[in-house]
Amino acid sequence: MSNVTFGILMSLASSFFWAWAVIHFRRARDTKTSLVVNLGKNIVGIISFSLAILIAGVSYFQPVSAKELLLLTASGVLGVAIGDLLFMASLYLLGAGMNSIVGCVYTPILISGSILFLGEKLTPGLIAGSVLVTVAIYLASVTDFRNKPKNLYLGIVIGILSMAATASSVIIMKPLLTDGSLVWNFQVNLIRLLTGSIVLIIWFIIKPSRHVDFTSLKNREGWKNIITGGLTGSFLAVLFWTLSLSSLPASVIAVLGQLTVIVIIFFARIFLGEAITKLKIAASFLAISGALAASFF
Repeated sequence: MSNVTFGILMSLASSFFWAWAVIHFRRARDTKTSLVVNLGKNIVGIISFSLAILIAGVSYFQPVSAKELLLLTASGVLGVAIGDLLFMASLYLLGAGMNSIVGCVYTPILISGSILFLGEKLTPGLIAGSVLVTVAIYLASVTDFRNKPKNLYLGIVIGILSMAATASSVIIMKPLLTDGSLVWNFQVNLIRLLTGSIVLIIWFIIKPSRHVDFTSLKNREGWKNIITGGLTGSFLAVLFWTLSLSSLPASVIAVLGQLTVIVIIFFARIFLGEAITKLKIAASFLAISGALAASFF
C-alpha cells in the first residue's frame, strides 16, 4: 500500500470516528459545560494513549528533545485547549449545521499556512477540491439559516477563532510527524493531550464562573456520551488523523478532513433523527468529488 493510499484511508477513518464523537459531544453538551466536556474527553484520550503505549511496549518509546516538547506543548495548547474549547462553545451556540459552515474557514487557513510555513505547493486539484468541499458543506447546512441562532455572530467569531487555533496547531506539529511509527504517534498525541489538559485545568480553577463547571461536573448525566466521544474522538479519530498527517501534505488533509461534516449529516439522521434532504445528498457527492480532486490531481 502506497503512502498516499494509506494517508487517505487514515484521513477517512478519522473523519468517520470524529463525526461519531461529535454526535456524543453534542448530546453531552446538553448537561455539561464546554470545559467539562473537553476535560472529560481529553482524560479518556490520555488514558487510552497511555494504555496503547504500554501494550505496544515501553521499549519502543522514543526520547523527546526539548525542541520537540516545546513544539508539541504549543500545538497542544492551541489545538487541544483553545481550539477544542472554542469548537464546543461554537457548536453549542450555532448548532451542528451552522457550525459546519463556519468550519469551512479551516480549509483555506490550513492550506495558506501549509504553503507559507511548510513549503507545500498549491495544485489545481487542491484549489478545485477546496472549492467543491466548501460549496458542499454550505449546501448541506444552508437550511439551518431558517432558524437563526440567537447568538449568531458571537458563535461565528468563536468558530473562526477555533478553526484558526486548530490549523495553527497542525502547522506546528506537522514537521514532527516524519517518523510514521505507531508508538511515536501515540507519544505525540499523549503529549498534546496532556499539555492541553493542564491549561484547561488551570483555567477550570481560576475562571470566575467555575461554580457552573463544578455543578456540571457533579451532574451524573452526560458522562456516558463523554466517555464514548472520548474513545472515538480523542483517541481513535486523533490517532488516525496524525497517521494521515505523517503520510500526506497538511493541505490535502485540510480538504479530506472536511468530509467529517458530510458523515455528521448521515449520523445525525441515524442517531438524532434529522432529515436528509436532496440538497444534502448533492452536497455529499460534491464533497467526495472535492476530496478525490485534492488527493489525486
